[in-house]
Amino acid sequence: MSSLLRCIKEIIRDYLSNEALSDLLYGSCAEGGLLLDDQMTCIPWEMVDIPAGLRQVEGKLSLSVSREDRTMEGLPVLDAQPELERLTLREAPVVLQYGLQPGDRVAVCRSHGGRHYAIVQRL
Repeated sequence: MSSLLRCIKEIIRDYLSNEALSDLLYGSCAEGGLLLDDQMTCIPWEMVDIPAGLRQVEGKLSLSVSREDRTMEGLPVLDAQPELERLTLREAPVVLQYGLQPGDRVAVCRSHGGRHYAIVQRL
């Protein structure tokens, strides 16, 4: 019985080592999703994992500086013509990191069966 079990385990191990459980593919970003080089259809973004380093990060910036404020080197922060006495921003929208843009080339890992995709890096 143990030799039969060992034989089954070897068959399963060999099958799994020969079976590609994931594929590395290349593609391009589009408005509606991911266009893979080997497919004509667009993969919707809901089926694609995007790493944090490739996502757009937005925020709001608030600050207030005056003519009396100085840098660490002692230089005035406001050195503008015409002279400004104070500059204030209240919750100004800013993009801290740009995400993937349409046309960006990416490397993609596809899970076995093609039901799930993960972007590995921007090329």
